[in-house]
Amino acid sequence: MRTINLQNYTCQLLDEFGNPKEATYFVKDSLVNLLMHADLGLNGVELLKRQVFASKILTSKDPDLLIEEEEYNCLQHAIQTIRGFSRNDVELVQRIMEAKQVDVEIKRET
Repeated sequence: MRTINLQNYTCQLLDEFGNPKEATYFVKDSLVNLLMHADLGLNGVELLKRQVFASKILTSKDPDLLIEEEEYNCLQHAIQTIRGFSRNDVELVQRIMEAKQVDVEIKRET
């Protein structure tokens, strides 16, 4: 399993006059958009599977989300496939690429 940081961060945008201004980068929404991006060419079944993961992201109350390896692979595939990232996306891509592996012990009742 891996853990990924879901906390929003600040990025720089230009206002209508070309002046820099700070804006919030919404991490949860961005991750969900990555998962379901049209460039991935998902079929209906794949889309529905990813919706389960998307709900897990959107409803998480924790700043760090524990994800299965298969879920991590979906995010990694997305950032390797989708084109058009910009400077404001660097931190999000780094969070995905550097998601820490976590050993989880599953206790079974006997």
